[in-house]
Amino acid sequence: MANCYCCKKDIAEINTSDEHVIPNFLGGVLKLKNKLCKICNETLGSTVDKELNNQLKWAADTLSFKRDRPKKNKRIDFAAADGQNIPVGEHLQPLPFLQMELPKEEIRIYVSNQEELDSLTRRKVKELEKSGKYKNINVSKLTEHKHEGLYYFQNNLSRTTGEMGFGGVVYFRALTKIALNYALYNNVDFEDISHNVISFVKDSKADKKYCWFYYPTHYKIHELKDNEISHLLYLYGCPKENVLYAYIELLNFECCIVLLNDNYTGPRIESTYCYDLIESKQLNKSAKTLLRKFHILECLEITSKLKVTVDMHSKKLNTFISKVESTQ
Repeated sequence: MANCYCCKKDIAEINTSDEHVIPNFLGGVLKLKNKLCKICNETLGSTVDKELNNQLKWAADTLSFKRDRPKKNKRIDFAAADGQNIPVGEHLQPLPFLQMELPKEEIRIYVSNQEELDSLTRRKVKELEKSGKYKNINVSKLTEHKHEGLYYFQNNLSRTTGEMGFGGVVYFRALTKIALNYALYNNVDFEDISHNVISFVKDSKADKKYCWFYYPTHYKIHELKDNEISHLLYLYGCPKENVLYAYIELLNFECCIVLLNDNYTGPRIESTYCYDLIESKQLNKSAKTLLRKFHILECLEITSKLKVTVDMHSKKLNTFISKVESTQ
């Protein structure tokens, strides 16, 4: 009988659950079975996965990739330089909206498509007519936003217009969970993964030095096509080096290394998984990092603090946004 890797309880038919290796909201396709009980899966989903969603939701919602549980009425709020929010939908297309000019205020209601807009308009006009409070109300159905200037993405860590934040302990727990899931998906034994890593996924109070951003400038980990937006996972385990780690690349701009065991003695393993979100298919490609154990241990202390990490993250982020714009 299988055991939950978080609470160690037996997993039976009554408490089993399917766990996405990469979360469903990001278009994850790979699934783990009999590795997390239902309660632990829900707990991690409402904590670590939620934080990952809060920071990357804006990016995921710009794309129309398939999900197990399709999301309806996607809305992304751009922030304009003057502080006004400008909502858009998939592929950065403007959302249609109903505008009602009342004597003392202007009301604007956004919807996801033209059919919803027509239905909302009929309903609101009837409500206004029935109330008898307003006469000669200007009701407009619009799809274009009359607003000039620059627009900026924002997430839950945005503090000023034009800036987004990424990271934090809970965020890194979510990325570590993806690496842990991928190792288990590749049949790595529980005993070959550091118990401290599993504790870190379970509890933010555990030692957090297992995951950090990684943006090498002297080589490419894999070749990226011009029209590709993908997730990539790379797992490397070598008993001679006593190291097991994973490289995670989400949406081609959120890149990190997760150290799963610095005293690894299991079998040698090297595995790459890549899924193209635009074409909705797995890509047959191989990734390669030049990291060895001593590199990783050094990176634990310095990589996240280097200015080059911030610069490369920004470069990859801008490349992602350009690709999204080109799919309109």
